[in-house]
Amino acid sequence: MAKILLRSGYSGDFLALGENGQSIFDSARQIRETLRLRKQQMLADCLAIPQSNDAEDKVDWYAPYSGTVTPWSMASELQRTQALRYLDNCLLTASEMSQRSLKSEKSAEQLFGILLQNAIRFPGSQHVYLVDDKPVLTFWGFSDLNASPEQHALSCLYASMAPEPVPVAPPVLPEPVPEYEPIQVDDPEPVVVTLSTPDKPLLTPEVAPSVVPEIDEPPAPRTRSWRKKILSVLALAVVLAGLLAWPWLSSHFKPAAEPVAAPPAKMVKPPVVAKPIAPPVITPAKPVEPPVVAKPPVVTETPPAPTQPVKVVEPEPEVPPIDALVLHSEAVKLGTTEFLDGIWRVSLEANDAIANLPSSMRYQISKNEGQARLVMKDNRVCRGDIYSGLMQSGNLMIKPRSRAKCADGSRVRIPEIVCSQALTGAAQCSALYENDITISAKFKRVRY
Repeated sequence: MAKILLRSGYSGDFLALGENGQSIFDSARQIRETLRLRKQQMLADCLAIPQSNDAEDKVDWYAPYSGTVTPWSMASELQRTQALRYLDNCLLTASEMSQRSLKSEKSAEQLFGILLQNAIRFPGSQHVYLVDDKPVLTFWGFSDLNASPEQHALSCLYASMAPEPVPVAPPVLPEPVPEYEPIQVDDPEPVVVTLSTPDKPLLTPEVAPSVVPEIDEPPAPRTRSWRKKILSVLALAVVLAGLLAWPWLSSHFKPAAEPVAAPPAKMVKPPVVAKPIAPPVITPAKPVEPPVVAKPPVVTETPPAPTQPVKVVEPEPEVPPIDALVLHSEAVKLGTTEFLDGIWRVSLEANDAIANLPSSMRYQISKNEGQARLVMKDNRVCRGDIYSGLMQSGNLMIKPRSRAKCADGSRVRIPEIVCSQALTGAAQCSALYENDITISAKFKRVRY
């Protein structure tokens, strides 16, 4: 079974981890074999298989099993969450095995425990791939040159999952309580009480009793608030209490007053009985003649004109330019990439976040092998080897075998390119750089 190449790169670009001059990379195959013999297949499957080239300066990393490959930058939120849970379990298992090995008396076992402590470390999230939704680490046993040794092994993956900060709403201040103006309550007017006159002699002629006019109490002023109402009620209660106590007080200082005679009752007139009203004379209504109904006019219906069927104009499929890159469905089913043979001009989308972004690129490919020619912004010309292949998902992937070497001896990065085919039109391609930066790439054929 052909191995799936996940990534290629130079080991000198990163910091190799190890102990006492023994690096994890030098013992990578022994570590994977030891994990397999100890029935830790889950831990062994998350570590890619390294293979160095003849020059020993470039390393190819292969998947330990076959399946659909998805880079970490293109994985969905659910795939990333499941992969992080998988790697957390692997990290916990590796830590437990390392602690047990460090307690052994054998020096080889102790060395295995020391190397296993940093085996799950890797430079960044761009070195993680999902093979059938399971994470596989490339460049494991390496760390970034600027990474802190106390940094968590999976911190770069958790950073890519961090949600955006939620804006904090400003605190709601309570509304100020309005100050009420002091309410002035007017003193109630005194109530005037009229006492009866003393008894008169019997020989005096009888005089009609005087009618004491009723004194209407002044209407209580309308209060502007509930406080004024309460004060008015209290004042009225005090006045009533004084009225009730006045007879008792007057009996000690004045003679008893004669009760006031009741006014004579008013004469009530008998009600006037209305005369009976004569019933109205009902005259018989005249018979109503039935209305004359006119005959409806005879309408001759004309048959509608036959409607012509409306022609539905279907949109024509988008025809790609003749020099555009198209992943033909028949070629994808057969697994061949003959449509890629030739010379292509690759145009990259401008992005200030990418250092050493080439101003132009040319790919010359034949039978999945080829060379990339990059022209930098400072007119440096760099060349590097590339290879291509079809993934199981039907996408086309073009990867570099090494960094491009420039005329002045420097090296620059060649991006990984992934192309997918829509229903119509040209293929949609994107170039993947470090820190999961993806930019658009357009292919235009120059020559067959």
